[in-house]
Amino acid sequence: AVIASQCVTFIVYKQGLLTGQAANFIGKLSLADLSLGDAFKAKVTSQHYYQTMALQQKLNKPFLPPRRNASHKGNSGHLLTIGGNVGMPGAIRLASEAALRAGAGLLSVCCHRENTVLVFSGRAELMIAENTAEQLSQTQRLALANACVIGPGLGRDTWAKSLFKLVLDECSQSNKPVVIDADAIHLFANLTENKLNIDSAILTPHPKEASVLLGCSVKEVEQDRFNAVKNIAQKYNCICLLKGAGTLISDGEKVVINSTGNSGMASGGMGDVVSGIIGALLMQSDDKFYATCLACYLHGRAADNIAKKIGQRGIIASDLFVEIQQLVNE
Repeated sequence: AVIASQCVTFIVYKQGLLTGQAANFIGKLSLADLSLGDAFKAKVTSQHYYQTMALQQKLNKPFLPPRRNASHKGNSGHLLTIGGNVGMPGAIRLASEAALRAGAGLLSVCCHRENTVLVFSGRAELMIAENTAEQLSQTQRLALANACVIGPGLGRDTWAKSLFKLVLDECSQSNKPVVIDADAIHLFANLTENKLNIDSAILTPHPKEASVLLGCSVKEVEQDRFNAVKNIAQKYNCICLLKGAGTLISDGEKVVINSTGNSGMASGGMGDVVSGIIGALLMQSDDKFYATCLACYLHGRAADNIAKKIGQRGIIASDLFVEIQQLVNE
């Protein structure tokens, strides 16, 4: 196939150009609507939306509601992040710090006790939560949290499984928003009854994890990413964010195609950062699907801003924190 430096598409954007491996072939993508775009869209309906700044403005929705002058930390929500098993302290730290930079008012971290010093070193704003499911269930920490993120560095051992079960039980009973990422996706896929009884659960798989959720190959996921993301959302009664070039977000009906991000994000920890941003925005918006789409957009936009300044090579996940803070204040 031709590997182009630039691709011009006519009338409307074609979905296949906007996600997955197409990014390796199209170069810079431009739209020439030939003055037919509006007429075409009036006759041909679609449940697929290309998320750009123009769409943001057309929806006339602010990024986030303004904070009131007398706001206190509780008004911005208390997020509980769970992960960081032995040997994996970085993932939960990245997710937690990203959530703080995205506006979470309070943040508690439940990690393996062997990682406590590493996770909390140099970031005094993080609160230490209990280290085990038994301890966590004996306190009000989980019940008092407004949302949860579980999975970054969680592992799949007995410690991880007990925490995962506790969080699912609590979130099912209270309908608490929960972001299920990384190892937690694998634990979830292996449950006998795994259709979520939660109206505001967000699954964030990459293609390999999506293949586990759907019981198919990675190749099948990548051949039709639009059906894959919708099928996961429908199968598990959740919002699904399918990672990759042209990340897709679906609630089982509509699909939003994210327009931000670049290949400099192909480094460890980027997925943990987006999970943290989602967790923070879930507590600052009354629309869970919109919050997920916005988090994805800001995540990629932060990396794009860095790439414009210094290039794509060498971007690491924690570089995004300052940009995220600036973006949520626009």
